[in-house]
This record gives sequence, structure tokens and C-alpha cells, in this order.
Amino acid sequence: MIFREAIKHEFFRHPIFNISLNRSGTDRFGGIFWEDLDDLMASCPKSQLRQVVGHTPVEEIVLDNGRNIIPVDVGLHKKLQYLQICGSTPEVITIH
Repeated sequence: MIFREAIKHEFFRHPIFNISLNRSGTDRFGGIFWEDLDDLMASCPKSQLRQVVGHTPVEEIVLDNGRNIIPVDVGLHKKLQYLQICGSTPEVITIH
């Protein structure tokens, strides 16, 4: 709802659009679309919503129910692994 209304009215001042002070660049807005994984993990003891995060390389996909944050960027050249969500149940699939 917040995102839809922001787009509709071109008004991006809600905190979800803020960019962390640790990020660099010239973009004025970003927030949930431009969050650093380390910042997200440090600032969010447990999200009420499950968040799937890409573009931050990790060694493997780990389901951490204590945080509900799932980093998925393992890079197919490192490990053949992906996240599958059927209904509300996430599952990590590893191809050997």
C-alpha cells in the first residue's frame, strides 16, 4: 500500500525509501530496493515479513527463521542452489 501510493503520487518521503548512510551513490531514494544486507541484518532483529534479498553475495542460502531475512545470491558459478517458495513454505534446493 505504501509503495503503490508513493508511485501514484510521486512522493517518496516515507522511511522505507531512505538510503542507509553506509551506501554511496547519487540516487536520492532507494530504501527497501537499495538496502545493504549488513545494515538490514544489524537493524532488523526479526522482520514480521519474510524478505528475500539478492545482489549481496553469500556462500549459501540459509533459512534463518529468527530473522526472516533470506539472502539468495550464491552465484550459480559457486554453488547450484536456489530458493523455492510454495504457498508460505520456503525451501532451499541444492543441485549436486
